[in-house]
Amino acid sequence: MDEDWCHAVRTAAAATVACRLLARKGAATMAMLGAGDTARAAVPVMAKAFPLKEIRVTSRTPESRQNYAKEISQEYDLNIRPVDSTEDALKGADLVVSATTTSTPFVKAVGSAKGITVYSIGKHQEMESDVYKKVDKFVVDSWEHCKNKSDLQRMLKENFLSEKNLYAELPEILCWQKPGRQSDRERIFIRAIGLVNQDIAMADHIYRTALEKASERASRIKSRLTFFDWALHVPSRCSGRRNFDSLVNQNCDTYRLPRRWQSRFAIFTKP
Repeated sequence: MDEDWCHAVRTAAAATVACRLLARKGAATMAMLGAGDTARAAVPVMAKAFPLKEIRVTSRTPESRQNYAKEISQEYDLNIRPVDSTEDALKGADLVVSATTTSTPFVKAVGSAKGITVYSIGKHQEMESDVYKKVDKFVVDSWEHCKNKSDLQRMLKENFLSEKNLYAELPEILCWQKPGRQSDRERIFIRAIGLVNQDIAMADHIYRTALEKASERASRIKSRLTFFDWALHVPSRCSGRRNFDSLVNQNCDTYRLPRRWQSRFAIFTKP
């Protein structure tokens, strides 16, 4: 398993689950902040869960966002538009996924964006501190782990933020212990760290899927070997081309093999 690929995809899946849980109905416009590996996984997965009409991407350099928009839109047939600023990306967005490595907060406010759902998975603080307190609901994937991230750790130390500002952890909403979105106007901010149990679950899924495919492949190989064994004895069973064609077609159906294999065994037929 490729660890980088697995990490990007599980992060994208976790973001999508959270956004499906908390986004308002009809969410169709997405802002992607960042254009790295996580962003490349996030947009295609989000597009599976939401009827995205437009995706606006912004990043540190024009080249990275332009390449991202061109490559991902072509590969997945999505409407992705590169924009020059975070403000342009956020304007009118229903969904925001932020996945950057910046150490300087660059999202100033989401207060005027009614109904927005923001998911931040960046290594450091991406939203300005006021965002954590001014949204209607502040949610984390795990308080025990998130409070040790640099941004929350600093805010807690400075008494700017406390656990009282936290609305819920995602598992509490998933298990119906607390309600999720209660209004189309609510502004919801999700700060995520990513959990190791997600990596384990994904690795287990990949492993089990690989075993199933290996089993299916082994079954197909066994069928083909049986067919080859049968084909070696064709000359003793058929007396002409018509009889041979009939036998091959019949056994192609039996062993679920393509009819084009008929021509490969014409050598067994006598002129």
